[in-house]
Amino acid sequence: LILISFLIRLICILLIKPPITSDYEQVYNASVEFSKGIYDFNQTDYFHYYGHQTGLVIFNGTLLKIWNNPFFLELVNCLFSVGTNFILYLIAKKVLTPSVSKFAALCYAVYPFSALLNTLLSNHIVSTFFSTMSIWLFIQSSEVQRGKRWAPLILSILSLSVAYAIKTDVVIILGGFLLMFLIRFIFLDRSQRRSIVLQTMAFVFGFLFMTNSFSFLVKTSGINPSGLKMKDPFRFMVFGLNRETDGHINQADKDLILQKMNEEITWY
Repeated sequence: LILISFLIRLICILLIKPPITSDYEQVYNASVEFSKGIYDFNQTDYFHYYGHQTGLVIFNGTLLKIWNNPFFLELVNCLFSVGTNFILYLIAKKVLTPSVSKFAALCYAVYPFSALLNTLLSNHIVSTFFSTMSIWLFIQSSEVQRGKRWAPLILSILSLSVAYAIKTDVVIILGGFLLMFLIRFIFLDRSQRRSIVLQTMAFVFGFLFMTNSFSFLVKTSGINPSGLKMKDPFRFMVFGLNRETDGHINQADKDLILQKMNEEITWY
């Protein structure tokens, strides 16, 4: 199954070569600079407003120090995608029969979107791997003996924090974890409620501590004064909803946003 998953993704990145444009181009060029120890990219509007992309720049830039070629990034993405495939199998095996779990994993392995996504230098792939790893570790923490639950739980927090450093929308998964804690609190024995409350607090504060620490390190190291913060999420919506430009970043929308911002400042 792992071999099938990897070969499908390898064939995709060998045969399909989409151009590196829009956000992908911005992040890739910044990654090349980072690999050379140059942080000039942090002076651009893009990384000022979208500091959350810096995590991927650091990750890709570190890899480019090994082999300065976008194909190497795609190859590493394939490995992370296969890793996600395997973890999904492990999760499915918890609630399904082995044969059904293998079939579910096979469906993901051959699913066109999950395979073709590897041809893009996207932050989804690595972030999804660590998010899925976090979910599996979270499940593990609920199955081991009470005294041994903290180790997988801490690793789950760390894994989700790394996923957040690459792509910030993993906060949705954090919401799912909090819902699970609430369900446990309601339906498990009262004797376990104190432990559940402590685990919930540890997860939330641990996640906040780790993610803010990552952002602080990015700031203080001089990589990006904006840290890993997204300062203006609505800009993404303006660009993404423009059908004429296929959702790409463009100068016309930049000018329109700047004009509207100036109008609001004048009004106040």
